[in-house]
Amino acid sequence: GFVGRNWQWYDAVLGLEGTYTYFNKISSQSSGSNSLDIVNPPGDVQPTGVTNHYLTTLTGTAAATVKDMVTLRGRVGWDGGDFMPYAFAGAAVGRMDVSRTVTSDVKLRQDATVQDAFGNVITIIGTPQQVPAQSQTQTQHRTNNFVVGWVAGLGLEYCLWEGLFARVEYEYVKFSPVMNTSVTLNNARVGLGYKF
Repeated sequence: GFVGRNWQWYDAVLGLEGTYTYFNKISSQSSGSNSLDIVNPPGDVQPTGVTNHYLTTLTGTAAATVKDMVTLRGRVGWDGGDFMPYAFAGAAVGRMDVSRTVTSDVKLRQDATVQDAFGNVITIIGTPQQVPAQSQTQTQHRTNNFVVGWVAGLGLEYCLWEGLFARVEYEYVKFSPVMNTSVTLNNARVGLGYKF
């Protein structure tokens, strides 16, 4: 839905417009993982000649669900008779649910360094064993979080009959990050309006 006010000087049209968009829970999710080998971390105690390798895999997931959005846009157009191309920019406030999860999978491999009967130093690679106390999942979740952002785009209006007009437009929206999760929207829309 949209409502606004226009002012015209010759063929230039300036306007201020407020919009409300209901998204019916548009969702996006991303994930990634990283593996690292932590060798003899501080505070770890191991027998002489043994090297502890904590083989750690971290898997993270971030998700955002956009529920709805309100924008306040300034716009400038050109009166071409029955049609008017226009550009707009302004501020946006969105309401969304955001969550992120990280899972750690930790295995301990103990490598032993020994000396054989001939004085040669040999490293015996151990078998990785699961470390349940370090393998866990953490989740953070924020519901109905209000997020500010900005909006810009282009559109075209066409007069159908007296004050009744049709509109088609493209809108780009960029919200500020929430819990390091950024949301960007590319909206294409059509609509009908009545000009008093």
